[in-house]
Amino acid sequence: MLGRISNTNYHIVDGDHQIIETIQAKEAESIYECCWFPLMNIQDPASCCFLTSSRDHPVHLWDSNTGELRASYSVIDHRERFMGAIGLTFNLDGSSIYCGYENMIQVFDTSRPGQAIHKITTTPTRKSRNGQKGIISSLAFNPDYSGLLAAGTYSKNIGLYDSATGELCSVFGGLDGGVTQVKFSPSGTYLFSANRQDNKITCWDIRNTGDALCHYTRPGYTNQRLSFDIDGTGQVLATGDSVSFTLDYFQLKIICNQ
Repeated sequence: MLGRISNTNYHIVDGDHQIIETIQAKEAESIYECCWFPLMNIQDPASCCFLTSSRDHPVHLWDSNTGELRASYSVIDHRERFMGAIGLTFNLDGSSIYCGYENMIQVFDTSRPGQAIHKITTTPTRKSRNGQKGIISSLAFNPDYSGLLAAGTYSKNIGLYDSATGELCSVFGGLDGGVTQVKFSPSGTYLFSANRQDNKITCWDIRNTGDALCHYTRPGYTNQRLSFDIDGTGQVLATGDSVSFTLDYFQLKIICNQ
């Protein structure tokens, strides 16, 4: 399990419902996001790695066995300063890295550290009312290999993109706060989201975009990013909360069928 314990530190932990520190990776500035390499296999050391992003620094790829830095991926602004990615994710086979910035998603080739190879502009211009405006704060791919990419923003909306073309398929908003995380269910049918200053994790039916099926409540009324994850069966959701150093668990199948 990969978790952010402080503003500048990531910890890899192991154990059965117990948090035991094993490896620590330290960033120089405040941490924004982290994610595992999607094909990570403990028997294959080359696949044991994860991404991190932090303020005013490139995205970093770390070795989860040694804690050593493997590679960096950077976006430089017009003042020749690094831009920190707010949201980030691998595509499903790990060959590309998608990073969220204000009004754009930058795409990197995982095997070629350095600058981005492609940019998806989420709105035509800063003043335009079209597209998806705001800082792209969280990204997630649908596991059904359709290439559907979900992008949440701090502007309280979620967009669905065709990653092959960069086309914005749909946007739904009206959320209670800026989006801190989006994640698809293993079946690819449902999308889960969490927001700033909101105790709820919301389950959306993407077959009828905009319909919230149900909510899972935990202490989360904070501006901090409280992460959650779903097990491989799609039946259990685990999340941190804002009041304790513990994990909260929800039985998804039971609640969604109510």
